[in-house]
Amino acid sequence: MADKQGSPSVADEVEEIKQEAVQSERRRWRRNMMKRLDERPELTQQAIADVFDMSSGRTNEIIYQ
Repeated sequence: MADKQGSPSVADEVEEIKQEAVQSERRRWRRNMMKRLDERPELTQQAIADVFDMSSGRTNEIIYQ
């Protein structure tokens, strides 16, 4: 919600910061997950893609979104 001069309200700014924090945490979680998967050679991206019946490129997209 904007104030009378069209500036974003504090509540809007807080909500935006929350959303950015959530996205940042998701990226961090995905990087950590990828690192753990890379440390286990039996669990390659291709193996994961095969389990979920998708391409390894799609697996990569999901991880790095």
